Amino acid sequence: MNSRMLTPIFLICLIVLRAVPAIGQDTPEPTWGVETISSVTDSSGTVELRIHAEIPEGYHIYSIGYECPNGGPLAAKIGFTIDSALVKKSGALVAFQDVEIYDDIFECTIREFHGKAQFRQRFKVKSGKLKVKGTVDYQMCAPSGRCTLHTYTFEI
Repeated sequence: MNSRMLTPIFLICLIVLRAVPAIGQDTPEPTWGVETISSVTDSSGTVELRIHAEIPEGYHIYSIGYECPNGGPLAAKIGFTIDSALVKKSGALVAFQDVEIYDDIFECTIREFHGKAQFRQRFKVKSGKLKVKGTVDYQMCAPSGRCTLHTYTFEI
């Protein structure tokens, strides 16, 4: 093959590779929010952080708290960055109102959200107000079965 033939092949490959990141960009994004709940603030300095999402109609987001032995859909992962001198996690992260289902494709029991998602984490605040940075890494799937990976970053 001569160099004159390689140039068009190279250009075609370049165009195809540049188009790949655009695939799936028409997927609607959930609307995320984070709030602290003052009604669960007690005299010990415990504050509940709620991370919530409105999920586009027909879509679902995989929750936490399951593990498929043969792979399976990716469970949500939530990471927190805190100043450990001022704040300490109190208890486990909780998924609120997710549903448990058996996935025939992966042959395992999973947990997922439809319509709304909510995660709750309590923190003990040693001094001042609760200051937390975090990320939610999650997989969202369409009714067609097409799934995309997303990250939501927050700070409060």
